[in-house]
Amino acid sequence: MKLVLSRKGFDSSAGCVPSPILPDGTLLSLPIPDESQTSKIRYEDINVKGKSIGKIVEDLTKKRITRRDFAHLDPDLRPSSYPRLPNWRPLFGQTDQAQTHLKNEGVTIGDLFLFFGWFRKVEFLDGKYRFVRKTPDLHVIYGWLQIGTILSVEKNSYVPPWAKYHHHFHPPPNWRNNAVYVSSENLTLNSQEKIGGAGAFEKYRDELCLTCTNQANRSLWKLPKWFYPSNNLPPLSYHLSKSRWKLNGNHATLRTVGRGQEFVLDADKYPEAIT
Repeated sequence: MKLVLSRKGFDSSAGCVPSPILPDGTLLSLPIPDESQTSKIRYEDINVKGKSIGKIVEDLTKKRITRRDFAHLDPDLRPSSYPRLPNWRPLFGQTDQAQTHLKNEGVTIGDLFLFFGWFRKVEFLDGKYRFVRKTPDLHVIYGWLQIGTILSVEKNSYVPPWAKYHHHFHPPPNWRNNAVYVSSENLTLNSQEKIGGAGAFEKYRDELCLTCTNQANRSLWKLPKWFYPSNNLPPLSYHLSKSRWKLNGNHATLRTVGRGQEFVLDADKYPEAIT
């Protein structure tokens, strides 16, 4: 099995502010703006816990991005985020170099995406959402998707009716190597617990935080000790340099790269990853 740490949501170039950890602890990954203007979904159309995220986006970006702007809702993990047709399954699309990297790394059916993004705590004060002062920027895992099917998006290719709303089935002309990953029905790991093949973690927990405690740089991660590429094991992709890794007691630290969206680990070489 391949384990893919997939960076998604607002970042320093798309959205330009963190996604919020809401006052009740809810992790809300904000989908990036659709610069191509081919998406059919506006921010005001996307819901979390029955409420539109349009106001949150406007408040946190100071209306640089408005509720009427189009959003790239991807990955689409929550059943309640948008109106669904029967048989809907969670989806994630990828294109261009990032998709080539996934293909070259052998990512296929049964492999598992763990989606992470840039988050920070927010508060609701005087009728507006705002970031809590002096709270850290964090990389946090907020969702997962185990691959059940891979759809190659080509001209005249078949698209399930329930999936036609998704942005990757309405691509702009410059997208290349376009593929959509459809979740499995259930998560298949060593656990006997029945878990959906995709979903979002509802609330922030320290176990979901990748960033080292008390670090100004969100890209310095604290990982389980088994993550360290000892004994010539193949490391997390894009992180081949040993200078990026350190062992520190019962954990490993990793100084992550600034480029790349998809970081792939061969979990067959790291059995602790799925225990």
